[in-house]
Amino acid sequence: MGDGKALPDRTEVVGNASPWLDRVILATVALFAIISVPYLASSLEGPLGSSALLVTSCGLMLTVPIISTFIGKRLARILSD
Repeated sequence: MGDGKALPDRTEVVGNASPWLDRVILATVALFAIISVPYLASSLEGPLGSSALLVTSCGLMLTVPIISTFIGKRLARILSD
């Protein structure tokens, strides 16, 4: 892997740009999402009924990449200063 290219959704190469930070953040957020699925599904079971687990899983599949990208960009900015 070359060090000269910017990461996706990054405007410029700043300092030590490594995709490992994004990968670790994505894995961490995904782990927290997997742990929280039963709790979120049980809290949504009242209004959604038997489809609460499906709705929770689909919702987390959409929000985990968004949250990890947000955190990754913030940390990249903090580490570049």
